[in-house]
Amino acid sequence: MSKLIGLSGEVEFNAVIDESVNEPSEVTDHSVEEGSDVADHVQVKPETIPLNGVITGERANEKLARLQRFRQERELLTFIGVETFEQVVIASFSRKRSAKISDGFEFSLTLRKVRIAKLKEVKLVVPAKSVSKTQTKKTTSKGKQQPKKKTPKQKSDTQSRKGRKK
Repeated sequence: MSKLIGLSGEVEFNAVIDESVNEPSEVTDHSVEEGSDVADHVQVKPETIPLNGVITGERANEKLARLQRFRQERELLTFIGVETFEQVVIASFSRKRSAKISDGFEFSLTLRKVRIAKLKEVKLVVPAKSVSKTQTKKTTSKGKQQPKKKTPKQKSDTQSRKGRKK
């Protein structure tokens, strides 16, 4: 039996019809004038696990509600099926009710593996020699100063600058 396990509970599937694993990578390409594109970097993307299955029985609606809650709350889950995947979230979920299954539903579910960043605190020690002191000029007092009168040349320069700003 396949199931999804989270902190708030678990959902056991009556049947998983197919389970696959996608392991994508993103390759960056740069065009060059002549010849083929140049690929110079590969980024490994998180695995995705698409599932198709069936949930039936008296508790089908309860299981549906729990799956919806897992998705809404973005709960970190563990999937146990043919393979086991830890630290997955529900990336997409769809269901279909039909006359074939009167007491449940068929579902398609895509799980996506997530990487959790961990905070690490490090103590930095700076050697005393590498610390440089900033030199500043001492403030000197010149007392009260009278404004200087502008010459006719300085006045015309100021007025022409004002005209250019508009």
